Amino acid sequence: MRRLCPMPVTWLVSGHPKKLGKKFAMRKGEIEKWPNGVGERIEQRIADAYKQMGCGATMECYSMLLGEYSVLLTNSRKLVVQLGSQMCTCQKWQMTGLPYSHALAVIAKANL
Repeated sequence: MRRLCPMPVTWLVSGHPKKLGKKFAMRKGEIEKWPNGVGERIEQRIADAYKQMGCGATMECYSMLLGEYSVLLTNSRKLVVQLGSQMCTCQKWQMTGLPYSHALAVIAKANL
């Protein structure tokens, strides 16, 4: 039976953090070049959601201080969007971390 030398394992353990540090530094440099603070795929998803908001929703303001708005959709469904806490009662903003068409409609109609 052949014995393995312990040198590769110790090299792996000591070399791995250095390799990760270089990779993180490179990614950080790439991220700092993003014009809007998000990558191209996220920008595309937000643009797609912005196109979907073309429904005939009406909006009313509950509390300007809290950034709380009501959105009445065409199917008589009423949603509450809270811009300050980044929440919507449809739960899509909380689940994905991206504003969905309801929140984008509020942002667009309130000129924010």
